[in-house]
Amino acid sequence: MSIHQGKEKYIFVSYAPTDSEKVLPMITIMELAGFCVRYHTNTEEEYSFSVDKNLENSEMVLAFVSPNTIDSITAKKEINYVLQNQRKMLVAYLENINSQYGLGKQLNVWESLRRSQCATESGFLCEILKAPTLQEYKKSVVSSEKAQVPMVTAAPSQQCKVGDIIKLGSYVQDYGWEDPIEWQVLDVKDRKALVISKYGLDCKPYNTGCEYVTWETCTLRKWLNNDFLKSAFLESERTRILSVRVPADKNPKYSTNPGNVTQDKIFLLSIPEAQKYFGNDEERKCKPTAFAVANKAYVNNGNCWWWLRSLGGYQTCAAGVNVGGSIYATGYSVNHDDNAVRPAFWMNLNA
Repeated sequence: MSIHQGKEKYIFVSYAPTDSEKVLPMITIMELAGFCVRYHTNTEEEYSFSVDKNLENSEMVLAFVSPNTIDSITAKKEINYVLQNQRKMLVAYLENINSQYGLGKQLNVWESLRRSQCATESGFLCEILKAPTLQEYKKSVVSSEKAQVPMVTAAPSQQCKVGDIIKLGSYVQDYGWEDPIEWQVLDVKDRKALVISKYGLDCKPYNTGCEYVTWETCTLRKWLNNDFLKSAFLESERTRILSVRVPADKNPKYSTNPGNVTQDKIFLLSIPEAQKYFGNDEERKCKPTAFAVANKAYVNNGNCWWWLRSLGGYQTCAAGVNVGGSIYATGYSVNHDDNAVRPAFWMNLNA
C-alpha cells in the first residue's frame, strides 16, 4: 500500500496479518461504501518495528482485534502508536480477548463493536459501516445510481408474473449497507410465486467440510434457513415465505444418492429446476454483488459460478452453474469456497 498523498481524511485499518482473510473482504466493502481507507498489505512488515507512514498521517484508526493481535508485532505496534499519540480509534473485536490484563485491559477505554454480539458476519459489518465515529471519513457522493436506492422493501403484487423483479428483504450488497434484495419470479401458481435472487448474494461452500453430504445435511442449507433467513428479512417479511416440501431431485447424469426430501423455507434450485425455469445458458448467467466478490466469489466477464442443490457425480460434490450459464452436473467439491449463492423460495402472494 503506497503512502497516502491525498488531502482527504482517511481511516487507517489495523489488523494482525493472520486475520487478513476475515478483514480484507470487509475493507473492500468499506471502500465500495465510499470510506477513505488505508491499510498495510505487506506481510513482511510483521517483522519490522517501523510505523506505517499511512498510520502516522491518519486521524482515525479502526483496529480489528482477535487473539492473533496479541502475537502480532504489526498490530501491537500500531495500537501502541495510537495509545501514545492519542489518535481516535474504534476497536472491532473479531473474537473476544481477555480484558483483564495487558492489551485487553488497554483497549477497554475505547469505543468497541463485537462480532460475538451480532447474529451474522454481515450484521457485524453493518454495525461497523454505521459507526458514527467513522462517518466523517466517508466521501459525500458514491458514484452510482444504485447507491441512491432507498432502504425500503417493495410489497410483491398479487398480479406478479414470470419474469417480474420484486423486492423483499435486505442484504449487504454493493455499497456496504443493506440494499433491498431483488428477486426474479420463476413461477406463479395458486397465489404463490417461486422466486430466486437476481444476483449472487453471498459466497459460501456447499458444506464446510469435504465429506459425504446431501442437501438435507449440508451446512449451506442450515445457513440459508437460519442465519440468512433471520438477517435478510424482518419478522413481518418472513411470514410471506412459505415452508415447502423440497424434492430430493436426482442428478439426471449420475446416480448419486440425493438424500431425503426436506421441508424448507429457503433452498437452492436443483438441476431439473434450473433446466425448467431458465430457457438457456444465457438466462442462467448470474452477476455477483460486490459483497459476494469480497467473500471470494469467482468472477469472469462479470458473471459468477453459483450453486445448485443437486449433488454432482460424487457424494462429495455438488452441481452448479458456471460463468457461461451452463449447468455443471459433475459438480464442484462441496467445500469449494468461491461459488456464489442464489437463494430461492416460494412466496405467499395473498399475505
